[in-house]
Amino acid sequence: MRNAILFLILGSLLSAGCATNAGNGALIGGGTGAALGALAGGIIGNQQPNQAQGRTEGALIGALAGGALGAGAGMGIGAYMDKQQADLAAQQIAVQKQQDNTLLVTLAGDSLNFATGSSALSADGQAQLAKVAAILVKYSEDKIIIEGHTDNVGNPQSNQVLSQQRADSVKGFFLQQGVPPASILSSTGYGQSQPVASNDTADGRAQNRRVVLKISAPGVGN
Repeated sequence: MRNAILFLILGSLLSAGCATNAGNGALIGGGTGAALGALAGGIIGNQQPNQAQGRTEGALIGALAGGALGAGAGMGIGAYMDKQQADLAAQQIAVQKQQDNTLLVTLAGDSLNFATGSSALSADGQAQLAKVAAILVKYSEDKIIIEGHTDNVGNPQSNQVLSQQRADSVKGFFLQQGVPPASILSSTGYGQSQPVASNDTADGRAQNRRVVLKISAPGVGN
């Protein structure tokens, strides 16, 4: 009975804890699960006649059970994001996987072929985004943040507005391509405030003119 209660508690804790921390895959998932399991086991063990012994035994059992459950959740999200990264890379899309399993897709320079001062997508830009959209549709557990950025040519206020319009253009195109509205958490323009390279060179400015997608999947593995 005690072990059954322990697993019920672990299930609820892991559904909250591992949804946030399983991003590092099995390692963090297992570590989070073990910590939560030890806590739950200790609480249950405290109800035993010999409280000190019960706490120790409960914590050990909980740590083992929680570690196993947490590792499973972490492996789930890790495999899901690895597969999506490979699919994006196969389409020649620049993608990086972060330590927390978030994927960063950077569409920099003139890859979207926005005309100067415009947020209208060119035919080439639409073709590029269509490749990304097809993969986002396939991975329906995704949660996506869209960011627009500019170089420092022009004034900051205009660049802020332009970056927002371009982020919104990408969002609108994704929705037209069938990406579920619930998958897109936000589209935000940051203007010229977050450069990734020097604006003193043409190459640096090209890197700063970009749309970035931050892709996570907090529901996978739960």
